[in-house]
Amino acid sequence: MARHYSTKDFFRQIPNALLARYFHGRGLFDDLDFSAMKETQPDELFAAWLALPDSRRNEMDAEFWEIFELSCQAKWIFEKVIDSKAVR
Repeated sequence: MARHYSTKDFFRQIPNALLARYFHGRGLFDDLDFSAMKETQPDELFAAWLALPDSRRNEMDAEFWEIFELSCQAKWIFEKVIDSKAVR
């Protein structure tokens, strides 16, 4: 079953440390304290994200969407493997 993608939901699902690594690697959001943000509550990050130009957001959002799709596929494969082991 396909999952719905949104950038804010993606931010909720990714650990803050990985988000910090991604954005700091691109020279973005150095002023955000990712370690102080509560996991799954990316409101401050999302507000900063919305302040970026559309062209920057669109470029990175395409990468996020790819990651999201890969995670969906990995979850599907994992479920199939677990199901096949449970049938035995």
